[in-house]
Amino acid sequence: MVNYILMITAELENLTNLQPQGGCDNPNVTYYLKLKCGNCGEPTPKEAWLSLNETVPLPGSRGTGHLVQKCKFCAREGNITMITGKGRPLTQADSESERYAPVMQFDCRGFEPTDFVFGSNWQAESIEGTKFDGIDLSSGDFAEYDEKGEVPVMISNLRAMFSVGKWKRMRQKLCGVARKRTTVEIWERDGFLIFSFYPCVYFILYDPIVSNLINLTEFAKKDLIQRL
Repeated sequence: MVNYILMITAELENLTNLQPQGGCDNPNVTYYLKLKCGNCGEPTPKEAWLSLNETVPLPGSRGTGHLVQKCKFCAREGNITMITGKGRPLTQADSESERYAPVMQFDCRGFEPTDFVFGSNWQAESIEGTKFDGIDLSSGDFAEYDEKGEVPVMISNLRAMFSVGKWKRMRQKLCGVARKRTTVEIWERDGFLIFSFYPCVYFILYDPIVSNLINLTEFAKKDLIQRL
């Protein structure tokens, strides 16, 4: 089981709060993912679609997921379950700083997501508060005019990524350094990993997008950064 968090960013002109229509956890939103088999590496011929309101039984389990299918090349079966409560809108501040915003988490078994298709049915609002619903991003951009603010609005340079790889390696490295002398607690917030070390009582904030450790104490810099 590997958790992949879908992260997005874009250039927002006079817009903010870009997200799927109705919010990241809207059960009616459909996410389109390109996948590859975790066993043989073969990419799926078509995008897989997942929605919170469409569940299927998981083989060998009493639980349910949002996708179960077999690789057409090696016949290995895999499944994906969507995890809510991890997403937030992409703000203009994110866009100006070229930061990514987390949208949805996927618990993947037997498959690895390789790309995300933006498609239609997104929403955003202008800096003046005008709401734009049903935005179609399938062409890669969006342009309109905000009559209230009397300015053009635009979405361009859409990008998406899945952040799990760097996060997993950083967890292993930091826990390996600290395990002999302290306790490590790790949690996620707004697209970052936060590491809390006890009894030292200091924090490390890891930004998975730039692969960098920020907000380090002097102890952390001397004792950890040299070993990573």
